[in-house]
Amino acid sequence: MTQVRKESTGMNSFDKSQAGVTGSRASTLTLTQYIVKTTANDQALAVLMSSIQHACKVTGNAIRKAGIGGMYGMANQNNATGDDVKVLDVISNDVWVETLTNSGVCSVLVSEEEEDPILVRYLIY
Repeated sequence: MTQVRKESTGMNSFDKSQAGVTGSRASTLTLTQYIVKTTANDQALAVLMSSIQHACKVTGNAIRKAGIGGMYGMANQNNATGDDVKVLDVISNDVWVETLTNSGVCSVLVSEEEEDPILVRYLIY
């Protein structure tokens, strides 16, 4: 019978596998941290970047849930350039327009899904 000797490092297998991940993640800036750090004197730019971050997260979440919600396929309409519009195009456009309109830093929005530019009536910054 052969005996195998295991060396102990004082860490269990879970700790070993997580040690490298934790170390690299701890030294990485999040997008929010980066925005705060790099836009110190430009509040409008910080708000815009945060709004874009939010729109990306909401759109990504909708895409991940598209199969469950039956959101694949065509929306039976054409966009401003004549292309067929997909359901996810409509959802993404709605999310982006609403997010950027509510940011208070955009005055005009232009989208492939819209015939005309969207004029934002109120600006905060």
